[in-house]
Amino acid sequence: MKATLQFNLEDEDDRMAHFRCVKSLDMALAMYEFAESLRGIVDTSEDGKWIDEDVVWKAWGEVLEKRGISLDELIR
Repeated sequence: MKATLQFNLEDEDDRMAHFRCVKSLDMALAMYEFAESLRGIVDTSEDGKWIDEDVVWKAWGEVLEKRGISLDELIR
């Protein structure tokens, strides 16, 4: 099975869609790297209390889910 994407690079919207396709692997890898680096980050809020890691991961997961993105699916 094959799929072919065609873009009219003289059209601004198509040019942007083409760019997004070309950069999609870089984006997926950056998101994966960011997710991995979050695991090693320890941060505090202004009042000196630890930020709850579960809150960060829940928010991250909600953003990805909202967009239908599974990093495990993208980085196989």
